[in-house]
Amino acid sequence: LKNYIELGNDIMTQVESSETLISDGISKIYDLTLQASNETFTDDDLNGVLKEIKSILKFIDSTADNASFQGRKLLDGTCHDLLIQMSDRAGDTFDISNCTLDCHTEALGIDIPDDFDITGWTKEEKAEYLTKLQTASETLIHNITQCGANSLRLDNAAQIADSKATCYADSKSAIYDADIAESCAEMVSHQIAQQVSVSILNLPSLSTGISISLTAHTHMPINNMHNIAKTKPLIFF
Repeated sequence: LKNYIELGNDIMTQVESSETLISDGISKIYDLTLQASNETFTDDDLNGVLKEIKSILKFIDSTADNASFQGRKLLDGTCHDLLIQMSDRAGDTFDISNCTLDCHTEALGIDIPDDFDITGWTKEEKAEYLTKLQTASETLIHNITQCGANSLRLDNAAQIADSKATCYADSKSAIYDADIAESCAEMVSHQIAQQVSVSILNLPSLSTGISISLTAHTHMPINNMHNIAKTKPLIFF
């Protein structure tokens, strides 16, 4: 059970790390877009900004493609139903895919056509693109926060599993110790009964009949042997 929970945490770490990289990239594109609004920029300056923006967009797509865990894609829009078993109860699962999404630039709405001419970028178009970047950034921040919430829930489940395992081990040990103590007590009682029987048999003045009777009770508890001795007094010749 704990292995499944640790697996879920590993997935959350991968998702959070990749989404953070993408979020940082979007923030850089946002700043570059604001720079492109500088009216003092020449066409060469603007083309330099566009080249940097496209490089970051390519990095975002690459991150979305490569974010995976044990061969399963996490940020390409195909990640659904990542169920983690949370306890030993059947059906007690947690879907951690609630913080995954398609992080490709096209899916986020921030892609730019290859033939885009930044020198003709109007103020209205820049404002619209900035809004798209802001929306994408907010979506990613929400998902990153959800990753943290998922990890906390998984950590809590792991602690509960550890506590249950410890309680079970302690209970099992206590039962085992009790069984050993009972067995030892029975063995000691049996040994004492045998020793008492042998001691009585070695007394020369005991009657043969009583000796035989006591020998037959060597497996009786000591208190029963004591009662036999009281009910049948020793006979001396």
